[in-house]
Amino acid sequence: MPKRIYEQELIGYLQDPELAIEYLNAALEEDDLELFGTALKNVAKARGKGEDWVEQLALKTQTLGGNQLFFLLKELDLGLKAIAA
Repeated sequence: MPKRIYEQELIGYLQDPELAIEYLNAALEEDDLELFGTALKNVAKARGKGEDWVEQLALKTQTLGGNQLFFLLKELDLGLKAIAA
């Protein structure tokens, strides 16, 4: 499958918040920060965020002194809820 078609299908898949959460969870399980960063960017793209959205938000949160991951996940508006493991 050509890369462009794969990316389009992935972005379509990640538009569903539940599937996006599963995708991010799978990336977290790999315990690879670079992989999780790529997954986060893919979800952001599917949620209509720009290519450099993650970097822009990171700069904004540094200025605010906040937790970057908290702000990233909040901005994605996936309806995340804490659950007992």
